[in-house]
Order: sequence, then structure tokens, then C-alpha cells
Amino acid sequence: MWRHDAGLAERLYGECCDAAIEAHLRTVDGELDRRVERSSLRRLFANYYKSEIEGYESPVTAATEARFTWHPLRDVTIRGYIDRIIVVDEGGHEIVDYKTGKSGKTTGELSDDLGITSDVPHDFQLLIYFFGSREGEVDGVPTVDPHVVGLWYPSNLMKGDQIRKTQIIADDGATTRNGPLHLDDDQLEEARGRILTTLEEIHAGDFTPRPRHDGYTCLAAWGKGCDYAWVCPGRIEEPEAYEAE
Repeated sequence: MWRHDAGLAERLYGECCDAAIEAHLRTVDGELDRRVERSSLRRLFANYYKSEIEGYESPVTAATEARFTWHPLRDVTIRGYIDRIIVVDEGGHEIVDYKTGKSGKTTGELSDDLGITSDVPHDFQLLIYFFGSREGEVDGVPTVDPHVVGLWYPSNLMKGDQIRKTQIIADDGATTRNGPLHLDDDQLEEARGRILTTLEEIHAGDFTPRPRHDGYTCLAAWGKGCDYAWVCPGRIEEPEAYEAE
């Protein structure tokens, strides 16, 4: 009934959000902290309503908080939870992981993270969701055919009243600067190989340092990056021109 009554849908959505916010605030100490949390959460829920519900026909959700189990290697098991699995109108599924932060990754950053355009990958989260749901077992959903996998940032409302999304699309489409990252079958297979190689190294106890002089590793010694920079045998020395922020 509410799907065809915009006013009723907005009222019910608001009531559910208010109840969830108040339940959360009971776990927060301090009046000032509660005010900040209430304001932040109301903005987050309002952004989500404007971007994903208002004026749209709600997509079919196959599952929420779905547990998956993936065996990429004979003696390696990866388990995790998927926030939401959406049925895509054109066929297949979209895997969604909600984020409370505001700063999503650009397409270039995502490509580097996955090792598509960089020598060393360092973030397999979206790929693990992709392969874990496609090749593994997902509780409550017998067959998952992931076509889109993404991080959604409801706190960040962008132009066009759309929340920020960092997404991978499994097809041979063209990747644009501000759009999703399109990966064809060959790129996905190469990415899968990088995951397996990393798992084999971990399983063998191979944690050879791969220092990089950016914000992710050795600069931790000077205030950013890896917490173990001081004891790492591969640590890069402090650059002469470095100035702490």
C-alpha cells in the first residue's frame, strides 16, 4: 500500500528512522555527543530518502545482512556479511555495502586499490564481495549473479541529489572519470588471480615488506600510514625534505 502513496511512504520512513535513531542514542553518553549523532543520522537518512526512495520505485531486495562463505583455495575459507543484495531489473544482482563516512574513492583510486592500474593491490573488499557471492554460498539466496558491487555513502549527497557510490560493474563498458569502474571478464579473472596469489602468500607466512613512500606505509613513522613502520625491516628512511603536517 505505501509503495503507491508517496506521503504515507515518507511518513513511515521517517517514523522508522526516528525510532532507529532514538534507539542508537540510548547507547551514546553525553548530551553534546547525542546532539551531534542525532543531527548526523537525520542528515544521512534524509539523503538516502532523497537519493534512493523519493520518486523511485523501490527495487526488490533479495537479502540483507546476508552471511557468505567462500573457499577460494582448498584450505582457505573467507566468511563475511553483505549489507544488501538487490535484484537488478536487467538481470543479476547488485551487492551493496553501506558506509557511514563521507569520502568515497574515486574511480582512479579504486582501480589502483584493486591492482588494475598499480603494481601492488591493497584493497580487495569489493572483489571479495563479488567472487564470494558468485562462487561461494550466501545464506538465504541460492544463486547470486553479481553484476554490480559497490560502496554506498548516504552521508555524502552529490549533485543531482544522489548519494556517493563507488562501484564495480562486471561488463565491457567504458570507464569514465566520475563513473563506476567497468571490468570485463579478462580483468576480473586477473583480479581473481591476484587475490589467490595474496592468499597463498599469507598462508605460507610470506609477509615480505613492500614499502611505498606515500600515505599508506612508511610515512607512518612520521605520523601517517602503517603503525609498524619503526620495526619493519623494509622501512624507507625519513625523506630529507619531509615536513610533518
